[in-house]
Amino acid sequence: QIHERTKLLLFLDIDHTILHSTRDKRGAQYLNHKLFGKDIFEINFPNQYNATYYVKFRPSFRKMVEELTPIYDFVLYTMGSRAYAEQVAMVIDEHF
Repeated sequence: QIHERTKLLLFLDIDHTILHSTRDKRGAQYLNHKLFGKDIFEINFPNQYNATYYVKFRPSFRKMVEELTPIYDFVLYTMGSRAYAEQVAMVIDEHF
């Protein structure tokens, strides 16, 4: 089946590779930051802390997605929860 695919799969580790995340409430201060705001997002999902998370994508991630999307389908990997990974995937689908 792999030979029938038109694109290769690129596996990306979410945490500390394509983004950094925090549940620190100070993250909200940077959502509209002049320099960083376009790469910072608020995500909500069921978690043991009942907290909102703030994720900041690496500056080069946007360009990487643009250049590699024609060649690869992305597969996200995390040691976090499935709910967390799904929220990150939704942000990528909507904003990148």
